[in-house]
Amino acid sequence: DPDLDAAPPRAPQLIQQPQVLTNPPPYPQPGTSLTPKPSPYDELRRQLEAITSPVAHRTRSHTTIKPSAEPEVGYAPQFPMVEVSGPEGVIMVHRHWTADDIMKAADGLSKPEEEEEELKTVPAGLWAQGKNDVGLIKGCEPVHITPKSDYRPHQHQYPLKPEAVEGIRPVFQSLKQAGVIVPSPDSPVRTPIFPVKKPGRDEWRFAQDLQAVNVAVHPRAPEVPNPHTILSQIPPD
Repeated sequence: DPDLDAAPPRAPQLIQQPQVLTNPPPYPQPGTSLTPKPSPYDELRRQLEAITSPVAHRTRSHTTIKPSAEPEVGYAPQFPMVEVSGPEGVIMVHRHWTADDIMKAADGLSKPEEEEEELKTVPAGLWAQGKNDVGLIKGCEPVHITPKSDYRPHQHQYPLKPEAVEGIRPVFQSLKQAGVIVPSPDSPVRTPIFPVKKPGRDEWRFAQDLQAVNVAVHPRAPEVPNPHTILSQIPPD
């Protein structure tokens, strides 16, 4: 066929052979995994995992170490810790508390009998007589309030829920008995009572609504500066 004779011959195809690396790179190849080189300290760490916690402290200050049966392991009798010597140096490893550790730690505490004897020396007047008892400092200087004018606020008591009245009744009686509240039927100032229920408990806190009094008197200088007021006075620059 003359057409076949005129066609140029095709170049032979070269088949690429797989390259074999004599020095493979240190990173893993596809389909392979790279196993890290084991450290001589791993074996020692593995042996301690069963008896110690994983938290280690590299400090020995204020700690007395005593030797143990193992040549590379010491222990601290005053703390639940062990000292381990390894290729990376000496570390302090916490271990779990035992009953002996708790008993030894309790030896330094005062005995209940000793505390009871010391508490007997405290004057009886310093102890609270109940949950509604309050402290009253006698002999201190009274607080002086300066009114802005001759106006005296005289507000009637607004309605209260029956449970609020019964809730503050024992608190009111306790404050009256302690002398914190003094009856004054001829007082020119009258403000309502505002009971507040304590969160999570079936108890009430005795509070007084003094908003009208605060408006009618000059504010006193606080003993401690208000941090919010100080911060608001700082210039932005």
